[in-house]
Amino acid sequence: MSYLNPLRLHFAGKFQAAPSTVNNDPVHFSNAIFKPSYQQQQSATAPNGWWNPQGDATWRLIGCTVTTAWIDGSAAPKEDPIYSCLVADSDMTVAAKLVDLDPEQQLVSEIWGMQVRICRHDGTNLLQAHYRTAAFIDIWDRAPAGGGDVGASAMYQSVLYDLEWGDVNDSPFLRALRESASGGLLSIKFNVDGYNMTFGSPDFHKRTYRRDHRPGHRRRARAPGDGPSLHGAEGPWWQLLRPARRH
Repeated sequence: MSYLNPLRLHFAGKFQAAPSTVNNDPVHFSNAIFKPSYQQQQSATAPNGWWNPQGDATWRLIGCTVTTAWIDGSAAPKEDPIYSCLVADSDMTVAAKLVDLDPEQQLVSEIWGMQVRICRHDGTNLLQAHYRTAAFIDIWDRAPAGGGDVGASAMYQSVLYDLEWGDVNDSPFLRALRESASGGLLSIKFNVDGYNMTFGSPDFHKRTYRRDHRPGHRRRARAPGDGPSLHGAEGPWWQLLRPARRH
C-alpha cells in the first residue's frame, strides 16, 4: 500500500493544547532558587511562570468534522454517512498529554495517551484506535507576521493501532478503509499552526486543524464536542487518515 494511496479521509476542526509553561524554564527546576512567583501568570514586567502556568498538559480534539473522503481516486458517494461523522478523542479515558521530554529541547513536543475515534453525532463509535506516540517534525515559520510560536507550523506523522471497528456496513468508505487496514494499522498525519498564546482570548482554550486518515505505515511512529474549558491554546491543523503499510 503506497503512502500516496488514494483511499483517505480528511477532516478539520480544533485542538486544545494546555501545557504548563512553568516547566518550560530550566531555572524553575531548582528547588534552591524556586520562587512562588514562578507559579503565577506572566506580567508586563515579570516572566513569572510564563503565559500558561496553570496548564495541565491536556491535548484534546474539539469540533472535528469530516471534510472529504476518497475511494480508488474518486470522492466517496455523497450519500455515504462518513460525511456526517466526527473525529474525536477518547470517550472513556482522560485527555491525552502534550509534553516536552526535555525543557532544553522544546521543538519535538510529543502527544502521549491519545485515542482517536470516528463517530456519529450521537457518539456511536465507528472506529476507535490508539495513537502511537510521536514527536512533531518540520517546524517552520508558516506565518512570519505572527512572530515566534504564534506564526509557527509543525507536522505529526504516526500510526493508529489496536483498531476497534463498529458497525460500518452503511458506509462504503469505512468498509473500504477497514478492508485495506487488514494489517491492523492506519497512517495518520496532521499539521498544526495558528497558535494563540493570548490569555483571556476567546480562542485561548482551543486550536484549529485539519487532518486525513488512510490505511498505512508500520508503527513508527466524551461524546464529541467541546470539553471543559482549561487553560490552553488554540490553532489550525490538517490531518490525513489512511491505510498503513507494515515493513
